[in-house]
Amino acid sequence: MKKTSLFLSFLFACTLFKSYSKNLVPFISKDSTILDIRASKEKPFKFYYNNLYGERPALYEIYSDTLFTIYTDYPILIIVTDSTPNRNTLYGKFHGSFTVNNCLVQPNETIKVEKDEENITHFSAKDKVRTNELNFFVEMEKELGLFEGFGADLMPNKFSATEELKFVNDKFEQRMRFLAKYQQNHELSPSFIAQITALFQHRRLSFLMSGYYSVYRGVLKKREVLIDKKIEEWLKLDEQFFYLGEQRSCVQQYLYYWALKNKQPTDATSLMSLAHQLLKGNIREMAMYDLVRSTVVLGQENTTSTLSEYLKYASDGFLKEYFIKNFQPQILAKRLGVNNDILDSELISNKDLDTHTWRELLSTDENKLIYVDFWASWCAPCRAEMPASKQLKQEYSSKGLKFVYISIDDNGSTWHKAITELGLNSSVHYLMPDGKKSAFADKFKISTIPRYMLIGRDGTIISDNAPRPTDKNIRLYFNEQLLKK
Repeated sequence: MKKTSLFLSFLFACTLFKSYSKNLVPFISKDSTILDIRASKEKPFKFYYNNLYGERPALYEIYSDTLFTIYTDYPILIIVTDSTPNRNTLYGKFHGSFTVNNCLVQPNETIKVEKDEENITHFSAKDKVRTNELNFFVEMEKELGLFEGFGADLMPNKFSATEELKFVNDKFEQRMRFLAKYQQNHELSPSFIAQITALFQHRRLSFLMSGYYSVYRGVLKKREVLIDKKIEEWLKLDEQFFYLGEQRSCVQQYLYYWALKNKQPTDATSLMSLAHQLLKGNIREMAMYDLVRSTVVLGQENTTSTLSEYLKYASDGFLKEYFIKNFQPQILAKRLGVNNDILDSELISNKDLDTHTWRELLSTDENKLIYVDFWASWCAPCRAEMPASKQLKQEYSSKGLKFVYISIDDNGSTWHKAITELGLNSSVHYLMPDGKKSAFADKFKISTIPRYMLIGRDGTIISDNAPRPTDKNIRLYFNEQLLKK
C-alpha cells in the first residue's frame, strides 16, 4: 500500500460558555488516525474537510488501496462524495448522480474505508460502537437526504419568518428523531451523542441566522422580532465543542447580530473588540482569528486596523504565528500598495545559495518584529555598524526581534567572505540580485547604505528608515516597538 501523511490539527470554535480552556493544542499532534482505504479507479474514495484555519484543501481523490494518516487532537468531520449513477436520491436535481455523506473521525483510531455495490462509502473500526458511529451519517442520508453540500437545508426565498422557523426546526427535530431511533438499534457512546446533538443544534441556528446576519454579507433581510427571540433562545454554546464548524459560524453571526441589536458598529475591527469582550477561552481566540482572516481573504479596506486589534487582544501565539506567516505578505502588499512583482522579487540565501523571495522572508518571521539591515561588503560605514548590530542581536533575539541582513553586493564570493570576517555566520543573510536596481530597492528608494527597516508583526512597515545600531536611542526605540502588541 501507498502511505500518505496529512499533518493536521483540526479545531473549530465558538461559545458562551460551560467551560474554559486556556490554550489551543500544538499544530502537530502525537495522536494519529489512520484511514485504511480500499479504493480503485472504478471506485475511488473522494473526500475533503475544513481545517482549523478556515481553509478547505482541494478534494482528495484516492484511486488505490492507501493508508492515509491524519494527525489530530479533535474530531474531524470528513465530507465524502460518492458517484452513484444507478441510485435515485431525494436531491437528484441538485447533485445528479452524486451522494454526499459525512463521517465524524475521532483522534487516535484506525478506520477501514470501503465501497458497497452502489459505490456508497462505508466505514468500520475494530470497536463495534465506533463502527455504528462512523456509519451514522450514511444511514441518515438514506432516510432524510443531504446533510452536507449544495441543496442541504435549502430554504425557499419567499418564506415568512414563521415559515423559516418551522422549516429549520422541522429539520432539526427530524434529525434528532433519527438519532433516537438509530440509538435504539445501534449502541452509541455518550460523547458521540453529545457531539451530534451539538452539531444539529448549531446547524439549525446557523441556517436560520444566515439570512439575517452575516459578518461577510451584512443584513440580507429585514430584522424580525420573532427571529431575534429564537436566536437568544437557541444560542447554547459549549467550549468543549469549539472544533465544530457550525458553532464557529454561529459565533460570527451572533457577533454581528449583537452589534446591530445594541446599535454598535459592525465593521470587522469593532467586532474584534466585541469578540474580546463577549467571548472566552479557545472560542474567543478562534472567533478573533476568523474575523481577521476574513478581512484579508475578502480584501476589506480595514485590514490593517483589524489586524492591529487582533494582535492586541489575541493571546494564543500558535494562531498568531500561523496568521502572520501565511497572510503577512498580503497585508504588506495592501498596506504599501506594492504588487506581486515586488513581493516575489528574488533573494539568495547564504545558507543554501537558492533563490527565495521577500514573500517567503516575511512569512517566516515567527511572530517577531524584523530589523532589516541593507549593506554591502565594500561599504565601510556598513561594516562599522556590525559590532553594534551583533550586540543588539544577542540582546533582542529572544525578546521578539529578528535580525535580517540584505546585501546588495555584485560578487557572491566577497559577500560570503565579508560575512565570515564580520563573525555573522549564524545570522540570517540574503543577497539581493540587481542591488539598487531591484524592484524592492526602487520602491523604498534604497539608494544609499547602510539603510535599516523595521517591519511589524502584522507585515506593515513601521519604519523604512529606522535608526542605526550605533544610534544612542536604538534600545529605547526597540523597547517601545516591542511593547506594542
